[in-house]
Amino acid sequence: YIKSRYSGRVGDGIAGAAAFSFMGEEIGGDIELRFYIHARRSRPKGQWAGRWSSQWRVVFTPEQGTAAKLVGIMELASHYSEDGNMHFSRKASDVGKVIPPP
Repeated sequence: YIKSRYSGRVGDGIAGAAAFSFMGEEIGGDIELRFYIHARRSRPKGQWAGRWSSQWRVVFTPEQGTAAKLVGIMELASHYSEDGNMHFSRKASDVGKVIPPP
């Protein structure tokens, strides 16, 4: 996903991702997956910069017959500094999607 959305061309910025899984009695034998995505891009000559950050979480029981729900938090921030400083930021939480069982 990261490679297709954030190319490695010069000037395109940087991006990174991490995935973690948890399994054990503390969450009832369920499997929990967490995904983190963060990207930054700036253009000093154009006097702007921006970043994207998101965290996603899904908890499911192996071979469950019901759908799992993917929930997350997304944050976006930008800065434009020509003729003054303009800042924009947005945070959306509890963004979700139902994932049907296989």
